[in-house]
Amino acid sequence: MKIPADNDSVMKIMRIRNTSGVEKSSATKKSSSDSSSTPSVEISMAAMELQGIREDAKNVPDVRMEKVNQLKDKIEKGEYSIDVDKLAEILSKYLK
Repeated sequence: MKIPADNDSVMKIMRIRNTSGVEKSSATKKSSSDSSSTPSVEISMAAMELQGIREDAKNVPDVRMEKVNQLKDKIEKGEYSIDVDKLAEILSKYLK
């Protein structure tokens, strides 16, 4: 899936995650007794945040159905028009 540059979903998730008041603390706790013989895993804060962002991203729809339905309605009513000059300008950037 290609994520266009104008997609605000990822940025919204990042802002929510950064302002959610999540307490940033150590990911692991070492016990004072015999911690050297017990295997342990340490997860960095960046990895923990990335995991949370991935979980949040699962809840964001791939298709914005509201926008799709608005465009369908405009097309059906004959109200949707394309600015051919703007389209040509955009396409010309990719054809160079």
